[in-house]
Amino acid sequence: DALYGLRSAELRHPCYNYSYDHGDCWNGPSWPYETSRVLTGFANLLNREIIRDETSKFRIVSPQKYWLLLKQYARQHTRTYAVNDTADPIGSGHIFENLHPDLGYWNNRQRMYESNDENKNMGDDYNHSTFVDLILSGLFGIRPQEDGSIRISPLIPSTISSFAVDNVLWQGRYTLSVIWDKTGKVYSRGQGLSVLLDGKVVAHSRTMKRIVLYREDWQQDQGEEGKSSTS
Repeated sequence: DALYGLRSAELRHPCYNYSYDHGDCWNGPSWPYETSRVLTGFANLLNREIIRDETSKFRIVSPQKYWLLLKQYARQHTRTYAVNDTADPIGSGHIFENLHPDLGYWNNRQRMYESNDENKNMGDDYNHSTFVDLILSGLFGIRPQEDGSIRISPLIPSTISSFAVDNVLWQGRYTLSVIWDKTGKVYSRGQGLSVLLDGKVVAHSRTMKRIVLYREDWQQDQGEEGKSSTS
């Protein structure tokens, strides 16, 4: 496996060739944007099969593998380097089109500096790769539905003891928070998975599982406790 991202061709394939002749090669370099598309499909499949409880049909796909690939994708944005690096601090992530999957430098920028291309400094602000979506709808599994409900299906591996996402604006009016705390001691919001709307716990599960919040859970004029379900 490459350290800095998915290769655009399998390493053992006869067409694999990491070349400097052209900066936009698809036979070796890793492309963050295309990696984000793979991760989006990965999360969509997992989310769908978690809902159907049929994850055993796709043993090659798992939350653990999504987590590992997402960390690799994050490394592309935070642990890579470039000629005349504009990241602050240096080496904290210059984002361009494609990079060396094993060495972590940005290929196009390297090649253009070597040829003194007039566009050699392009790519100083090139973060177009849906990072936030992959975290919120993928890793945390926050997915609004057409019927007004919200499905929350985290793809967090069981080895992670705690995580939280806070102040997610919903419908332009409400703030959503999702907390996972195995011991209940990190965030002091109880043990397990909790979902809060405007600071109030509206759903809770002792284990990591899908939670569905219905419209009644965030209506301002609630006369009684809203309904939610876990599965």
